[in-house]
Amino acid sequence: MLSEAVALAKKLKTTIENHNFGKIKKLTCSFGVIDFRENDSAETLMNRVDKKLYKAKQNGRNRVEF
Repeated sequence: MLSEAVALAKKLKTTIENHNFGKIKKLTCSFGVIDFRENDSAETLMNRVDKKLYKAKQNGRNRVEF
């Protein structure tokens, strides 16, 4: 499942990156992708995915971190 989520995030990133948004012209995005763990709560999920998103931004933005 994680590999499928990563593939989807990469596809979304590329689609957004290559789309012409008119006056904006170019837009990029970063994604944090994680898998669900048996004892996860909404809070633990959000904390883990937030860390991945910040890692993507620290590593140059317009990335997928998992």
